[in-house]
Amino acid sequence: MRTKFDDDLEEKIKWLHTTTTEEDKNKWNKAKFSVTPDGKFDMEFIWDQEWQDEIDGYNQQAEKEDTNYKAPKWHWEG
Repeated sequence: MRTKFDDDLEEKIKWLHTTTTEEDKNKWNKAKFSVTPDGKFDMEFIWDQEWQDEIDGYNQQAEKEDTNYKAPKWHWEG
């Protein structure tokens, strides 16, 4: 069951993705966050093509099974 926390987190991640891909210059589909005990943090944005191919395959299968299904698009795909 989804909670308000889940919805808020999803919106924050979408905002982060849109913000960090402005002008279509930084394509990423995974992010690694590292936080240290002193409160500092680092973010690494990664493009994982193998993982993306797997996701695209699931979406293609879903589109075959349900003609109303539309796969989500990345920010830069328009």
